Amino acid sequence: MNNHPTASQLAHALLLRQSSRELLPSGRSVTVLADDHGERVEVRALDGALQLTIELTPTGARLHLDAVDIALRASGTLSAECERFALRARAEARLSAPVTTVESTEGDLTLTAHDDVRARGERVLLNCDREDEVPDWLRDAVDARLPPR
Repeated sequence: MNNHPTASQLAHALLLRQSSRELLPSGRSVTVLADDHGERVEVRALDGALQLTIELTPTGARLHLDAVDIALRASGTLSAECERFALRARAEARLSAPVTTVESTEGDLTLTAHDDVRARGERVLLNCDREDEVPDWLRDAVDARLPPR
């Protein structure tokens, strides 16, 4: 027989006592709390460290996750929308896709590196939003032409 609480049991405990703490088979604990600041669910590790908090406040929901690894997978689109987005990697950051676009819709786009900035490709085009052309001076000086496409 399963002696672990169901979601409805936790909700019932929340209504009756404004606080409910249950122990999971792993030894972690789940606490459901309600106070003047809103409602929240907390998951704590064996050592008591807070691993997951879901807060339901008057201004909206807030999620805080402290994890060893996080993996997100979507068969369709994974999207995020926010006021500000900050990502900080302590060792390395990578972005990989068959086609990649970085666009600043208003204002500058800044690339900063402690060392070199490398751009590699068949052609590295700067300030180009039209077809490739041989500059007049180069065409006139050495009769330079681009190969046909």
